[in-house]
Amino acid sequence: MGAFEQAARRTITWIPKSRLLAACCRFYCEYCGDSSSTITSDPTANGELRFVREAAPYLDVVLDVGANVGDWTASVLELRPTATIHAFEPSTSAHHALLRRGYPNNVTVHKAALSSRTGTAPLHIFGEASGLNSLHNRFGLEDGYGIPPATQTEEAKLLTADEFCMNYGLQRVDLMKVDTEGHEVDVLHGSVQSLKRGIIRRVQFEYGGTYIDSRRFLKDAFDVFAGLDYVIFQIVPDGLIACPRYDQRIETFQYNNFVAIRSDLISESPSAGKALQRAR
Repeated sequence: MGAFEQAARRTITWIPKSRLLAACCRFYCEYCGDSSSTITSDPTANGELRFVREAAPYLDVVLDVGANVGDWTASVLELRPTATIHAFEPSTSAHHALLRRGYPNNVTVHKAALSSRTGTAPLHIFGEASGLNSLHNRFGLEDGYGIPPATQTEEAKLLTADEFCMNYGLQRVDLMKVDTEGHEVDVLHGSVQSLKRGIIRRVQFEYGGTYIDSRRFLKDAFDVFAGLDYVIFQIVPDGLIACPRYDQRIETFQYNNFVAIRSDLISESPSAGKALQRAR
């Protein structure tokens, strides 16, 4: 611990405890892009939409993995109306909600989950079209969030991204967004061949407390990209933070989004270029 940090810790102990001050400090950390802070799940505030807006001119083929009721797909269409989008959602109620949105013909909705294997698995249902519905049940949220473990399941069809790309003849996927409530690492494992071949050019994946229930670490996601020609960045409200290698300090199980970008595409992302310069 450095002298400055020691002095800061001593100073903080003199300040009376205040919930308002704590909230202000959290907001300030998010504003500064502190990787240890808790980022809001609102895509308009946490940097997700900012990243998509920057990448939009290059998004011809997009995979929305864990589409839920389709808000993210709708945002991409607003920014890139001509994009071909494949939206994957295994929940019956959410799938019906997707179909009711009346997307144009360049959007295809698939009632399936992407994973590390093909087959079926139980999908834990927390509510109708709930964003919490997951291939992994959740525990320990009863007191802090008022969310008990799911007691209902339905059968979900499983595909792999590798299989899907091969069957649909996709030689280029400009962005694969993965928001699968703890199943993100499994989706990445099912994408390895497409990543090795450079077919999937950018991968945005969610991270957070759901990894506890799936018994996964952020390191597991980083390991998928080890030896591949991608650079991983954390998405923060005002841009990106370069993560050239795994660092245990970001293994917090707090909500965040990361994006892996193929190295030869860094020049297409001003935020990524600036983040790499800062990292050096």
